[in-house]
Amino acid sequence: MERAFAQRLIELNNRFYRLNAPSFSRTRQAPWPGWERALEVAGEHLGHGQGDPDRPFRVFDLACGNLRFEAFLAEETDRPLELYGVDSCDELAFDESGHADSVTGFMYRKLDVLEALMSKSRCGAALLADVPAADLSVCFGFMHHVPGVELREDVLRMLLARTRAGGIAAVSFWAFAEDPRLARKAVGATARAAKEPPFEGFSTRSFEPGDYLLDWQGAAPYRYCHSFGEDEISRLAEAVSGDADEVGRFSADGRTGNLNRYLILRRH
Repeated sequence: MERAFAQRLIELNNRFYRLNAPSFSRTRQAPWPGWERALEVAGEHLGHGQGDPDRPFRVFDLACGNLRFEAFLAEETDRPLELYGVDSCDELAFDESGHADSVTGFMYRKLDVLEALMSKSRCGAALLADVPAADLSVCFGFMHHVPGVELREDVLRMLLARTRAGGIAAVSFWAFAEDPRLARKAVGATARAAKEPPFEGFSTRSFEPGDYLLDWQGAAPYRYCHSFGEDEISRLAEAVSGDADEVGRFSADGRTGNLNRYLILRRH
């Protein structure tokens, strides 16, 4: 994808979340079923004898949103937690859900990961060098907002850079185009946006296969989303195979149980 167009898509999404954080967060309170399975796979490969059981289990969440994963994790484990989250939208991280107040052991960093990676002023590993390497690193509900293959690879490498040797990284990939109802909505919203461009220079001709604009509750504003196919996920896993091995892949979530595809990696 052309760099300037990708930049405008990132700005479009940032604006969407700033303006719609309260209403969006209210629809994103329940945990995803796939999270429980991801933890099971992670546990199988991390092993239960991870040293001192009183040592906090360290988790890094890239694009933590309204912290509902952190709230879920706090309910799922009796082990002390040390949680690090990064996001660009304070309006989501500290929203009315109250997760930021109720989750103990959570440390937040405001950072626009995509803007930072696009600038190339610092490498991905250095951006969060002061965040300790995690036992488990996750990136849920974010990859579909990352425009272009190169940037997706950079995000995945950044996630792995914050994962300790032998640790687990878990990533979800939205596959909404596989659902007929959601696919129709995505095609319709993209067609409407083409007639009333959300920014100067917008054109669907600059999109790559799987790219769409989605509206919110039947109307603008729009957000950029990418629907992933299996081959794309395989290519991403291959791109980071020098740093991590794939140890799991499965579908979960949504009415049909297959709206998200999960990739589980074990860091070398």
